[in-house]
Amino acid sequence: LERMVVAARGLDLTDLERAIRTLRLADMTGADAVRALLENKRRILQQSGIMELVIDTDGSDQLGGMENLKQWLKRRETAFGLEGISSGVGLPKGVLIMGVAGCGKSLFVKAIAAEWRLPLIRLDMSTVYSGVFGSPEASLNQAFKTAEAVAPCVLWIDEIESGITTHGFKSEGGASSRILGSFLTWMQEKKEPVFVAATANAIEMLPAEVLRKGRFDEIFYVGLPETAAREEIFRIHLAKRN
Repeated sequence: LERMVVAARGLDLTDLERAIRTLRLADMTGADAVRALLENKRRILQQSGIMELVIDTDGSDQLGGMENLKQWLKRRETAFGLEGISSGVGLPKGVLIMGVAGCGKSLFVKAIAAEWRLPLIRLDMSTVYSGVFGSPEASLNQAFKTAEAVAPCVLWIDEIESGITTHGFKSEGGASSRILGSFLTWMQEKKEPVFVAATANAIEMLPAEVLRKGRFDEIFYVGLPETAAREEIFRIHLAKRN
């Protein structure tokens, strides 16, 4: 029931009533019911256009290497308990994962959501700047409000440097400068348990204000896998293909 409540957060009463009726008609229970509620939420988020709910997430057992990151996840879980974290109690602020493209940063973000049993929402910074949904600042504020309505959740900001850069910060008064201000204020002041998982390929493009301690709990570097990690990755993929 608790997991269903977390999955239903952010839905308005009409959508919620419709979703519950569908569950009763289909006679769904347990994990299927949670998944169905999330699927319902994904459709509604899809209509907003700015963000998307990622349903297919794999646990850390589908991840080769990255021992430091896995250990960090486990320490958090030991301190606050899985039930606590899943309900938003003791949920950390977030992590910034940087490194080589194609080495599993996105996969790890999905693993965080799966391990902590939290809904994963993906925000694409290029959509924020596209102007389709109003000014970039309005789009970003809308995204933050949505994330807080759905909380507790994981907000995945993919390729954060494409929207928040030192270059944009220096071009005084531009949209990038205002976006940076909004992002920093929200990270500092947010009241709801929203865990921000940001990925970056080029960390040198990010302003120092974003990287300082207190914005994100930890900053991790993901490089090319070591020999042992490669072996683990091969084992995972060979097992998937029997």
